[in-house]
Amino acid sequence: MTDTSTPYAVLLARDISHRLGLLADHLAKADPAEAARIMNQVLDSESGILGRTGTLLATASHYAKEHAHPGAEPGLWQDLARTANSVHDHALDLEMQAGEFHALTGKPAPAPNPPPAPSAGRKGRR
Repeated sequence: MTDTSTPYAVLLARDISHRLGLLADHLAKADPAEAARIMNQVLDSESGILGRTGTLLATASHYAKEHAHPGAEPGLWQDLARTANSVHDHALDLEMQAGEFHALTGKPAPAPNPPPAPSAGRKGRR
């Protein structure tokens, strides 16, 4: 039986919350190599859980600001924006520490992607 009275996005948020709990349970039982792989997915500041959470909070802030009553104090949207910024900053800090999880495996962390090489047309020409 499907609940048609609850909007899909609300069900999605409920499912994601549930799955985060499951992920925490798996992490608690994971061997070091698996824990490192899990945490790489969590700590990625762009496409990981923290990165996506920051984006969700920033979106919520924009939504709250756009739909605030005229003359309303900025409280909610401003708090959401600060939280989004904080999550983003912490995600960047933690992403730099992701190698700590690789240390648990006894294997070196994968090397970061090198910056792209300059194109041939730009070398030494002025």
